[in-house]
Amino acid sequence: MNPPPSRASLADPPAAAAPATAEKRSQVFIARQPIFDRQMRVAGYELLFRSTDNGPGSSAARVVDSTTATASVVLNALTEIGLDRIVGPHVAWINMPRAFLLGGLAAALPVGRTLFEVLENEQIDGYFVDAVRNLKAQGYQVALDDFSYHERYADLLPLADVIKLDYLEHGPEGLGRQLELLRDFRGQLLAEKVETHEVHAYCEKLGFHYFQGYFYRRPELMARKRIELNRGSVMRVIAALQNPALDLEEVEPLIARDLPLSLRLLRYVNSAFFGLINEIGSVRQALIRLGLDNVRRWATLTVLGGIDGKPPELTKAALVRARFCELSADDLGLDRSTCFTIGLFSLVDAMLDCPLPDLVAGLPFSRAMADALVDHSGPMGALLDAVIAIEDGYFGDAKMLLPAAGTRYVESLVWADEAASALFASIRG
Repeated sequence: MNPPPSRASLADPPAAAAPATAEKRSQVFIARQPIFDRQMRVAGYELLFRSTDNGPGSSAARVVDSTTATASVVLNALTEIGLDRIVGPHVAWINMPRAFLLGGLAAALPVGRTLFEVLENEQIDGYFVDAVRNLKAQGYQVALDDFSYHERYADLLPLADVIKLDYLEHGPEGLGRQLELLRDFRGQLLAEKVETHEVHAYCEKLGFHYFQGYFYRRPELMARKRIELNRGSVMRVIAALQNPALDLEEVEPLIARDLPLSLRLLRYVNSAFFGLINEIGSVRQALIRLGLDNVRRWATLTVLGGIDGKPPELTKAALVRARFCELSADDLGLDRSTCFTIGLFSLVDAMLDCPLPDLVAGLPFSRAMADALVDHSGPMGALLDAVIAIEDGYFGDAKMLLPAAGTRYVESLVWADEAASALFASIRG
């Protein structure tokens, strides 16, 4: 979990909003981590914030003049970028420090779209409980984060909609003890720090309603299940497209002779994502409209996005990484298309349930691309490290390599949501 801003003194009255000059000095990075329900559908996103004014390499949250100033910056980031652009139609789960709540800033976010998390190290007194009760009366939802049962939560428990239990902190036995203590709780339970499919299955058996963690990014343990990489005509197209001297006329017959693949291409290029006025009706027109780089992306996404049994969020996460690496390529003097491919394939092991080195060995990638994917070496590997650092909330590490990392990541989130919608529409037909 991201560390909260420092709390205001409990004796202090609710703080006023910070002056605009403090906000202007701060750059806030935003990342999101999905929360899944029992059907592996996205139930919301936890938003992670850092202010990175405190120098290169630092990923700690910084207080600018006061806790309320930091809260104001976070609020401005949400209102300026737009909640819809960050989380789409889903609920935003946002940490709620004391000054954010008592300063009245929480009520500026939309009811029904926002769930506030009470952090585990928050001091709870009458002022705080009354403010939470007021939020509840307005229709907001509240979660207790990193929860461990304690009498200090006695007044908050009846107000909580969700309790978040950290699997890594409690372990399997400790988790069972917490559930026994919470047997009278009538809200919903979320298991966080779920990092493997086995842990997910265990928490699901215990009756948890929501799940959060890195399990969706990791491959299942399947006894070294062998995956054949040449997935018919699509994989032949992907292999052919790696040739930089390839001509579109050589690609056309590979796609045109496969009717399902041709239909998917036409649905994709005619989707709302491209906003075309006149519908494209032939493979040749589609290829010309897209260009080789976009055809490469589409062919790869058609394979990855069509894998059964994987949550769509996994494909979205790959798209976010791909777009981030592409947008950042110019800063490091790298090829944009190659960097897009690196980001896209960085989650292919989780998609195909197979070790990444085995998968990369079967793909027509250069040595530099293979090393970047497997070992995160070289400039392209550094790009991967940067986007993964943002995903994990370590924004300062990303900013040290790329000063504009935060802005690029938000742009990538927006683009990936739109691109994924077009992709899944073309696959479903």
